[in-house]
Amino acid sequence: MRVKHGDVDVQVGQAMQSRRVERGLSVQYLSQISKISEGRLARFEQGSARARVVELAKIADCLAVPIGVFFQDWLKEGCAKSIQNRKTIACGGKFDS
Repeated sequence: MRVKHGDVDVQVGQAMQSRRVERGLSVQYLSQISKISEGRLARFEQGSARARVVELAKIADCLAVPIGVFFQDWLKEGCAKSIQNRKTIACGGKFDS
């Protein structure tokens, strides 16, 4: 089973948006403090753009969360799929038969 990058982007974006909303921050304010454009942040949250590691680190810092929080749902889903399909997870989130 191959990991679909689009799925990761969507789940990272949803996690990013959830954390932002939980903290009561607008996209506009997060844009100001992170120095990432509003449009780019919106595309991250929609899963239509892939954030670079440096951008994820800035956003995580501004939201006061560890960067890994953006990947938790993706990792949980990957583990569930792996168990369901009786497959094992190799390092790096790739799935082996």
